[in-house]
Amino acid sequence: LVVFMPVLAACPPPRPVEEVPTIKIGVIGPMKFIQGEHHWAGAEMAAEEINAAGGVDVGGVMHRIELIKADSNEILSIIDAVSAMERIITV
Repeated sequence: LVVFMPVLAACPPPRPVEEVPTIKIGVIGPMKFIQGEHHWAGAEMAAEEINAAGGVDVGGVMHRIELIKADSNEILSIIDAVSAMERIITV
């Protein structure tokens, strides 16, 4: 342990982790049904591909994509669809 003390003292302090800014994208659909499941899967594939390529360039700054999932349930309830839209807007 004594041998490592000078080595540790010579090490620079760790750099703060830079947070990559994110762009939140709401994905709304009937998630309990096949249409919504495939809608979400397609959005996930696109976001993963975009993030793997470095994200989206906004004014020279790279942003990663973050998806927000909302079940609209519009097949059964218009009220649920409106609630899902309101939730996505406030995120």
